[in-house]
Parts: sequence; structure tokens; C-alpha cells
Amino acid sequence: MYIHALSLTNVRGFTALEFPLQRPDGSYAGWNVFAGVNGSGKTTLLRAVATMLSRAGRLGSMLRPRPI
Repeated sequence: MYIHALSLTNVRGFTALEFPLQRPDGSYAGWNVFAGVNGSGKTTLLRAVATMLSRAGRLGSMLRPRPI
């Protein structure tokens, strides 16, 4: 199974994120590395992926509140 892209909206520090995981030729590498300084959102990104794959229903705790 390959994840084609990640899309997060209003999840913790991410207002909107579109992150394609394909190579320029359209193939998939099989491995992706997320690197960044502390506090840049690496763990949030991985937790969002894990939550969606596990269907655990804990996504609500990751959502950032929006004004009504």
C-alpha cells in the first residue's frame, strides 16, 4: 500500500498542508523521511497519518479550534 499524498487542514500548527509523496516520474520511493527542527510539526504529521490509518477516532484531539 502506498500513501499518494498527505493533506492536513487545521491540524495543530498546520492551517493547510498538501504534501505529494510521488517522485517526479510518478513512481513511489517506498520510504519518505521527514526532517526539521524541533517544533516544526514532524510528530504532528506522523500522528495524523497513524490516526487515519488506525481509524482510532482520536483525530478530534489534534484539530485546532476555529472561531465560529
